Amino acid sequence: MRTLLSDEINRSIAIVRSGEEVIPRWRIITPNGDFKLMTRFTETVANRERITRLLAGFMAWKLASGYVMAGESWLGPAGARNDEALVAIGVTRSSALGAMRRIYRKPGLAFGELEWLEESAVDPSYRNLLPSAGSAIDAETMRDLETAFGAGGEFEIDTIN
Repeated sequence: MRTLLSDEINRSIAIVRSGEEVIPRWRIITPNGDFKLMTRFTETVANRERITRLLAGFMAWKLASGYVMAGESWLGPAGARNDEALVAIGVTRSSALGAMRRIYRKPGLAFGELEWLEESAVDPSYRNLLPSAGSAIDAETMRDLETAFGAGGEFEIDTIN
């Protein structure tokens, strides 16, 4: 898991250096191979909740055993956010681990050392995205998932292996 997290942080560094936006990336680990998708969270709570619900549903649909999420984040409490960081969170049924590198933009672009975040520092809501044993998907949720993640859907899905 540490290698996957480190690789995702390095991928994010390359994106920042190119001047592009770091869009949250997900690598969903399933019995039938890994899937990669990108999500764009907006500031509205309703949008974030909807995307989170769809991601959890996708993981249940594909019987995910774990995932890695990578992106860019502000550090600190809302309203007092001074530091930016590139983050990667890895979650399996048995563990959660995080990694981050702070971004320094003045007097030029630089990145801090890789910092590892132990399980206690990872928000428990990340673990809740994984399906529990016996998770079921009702017909309405399945239609929503096929619309969001199917051919021509809102989210582009790539298979990794």
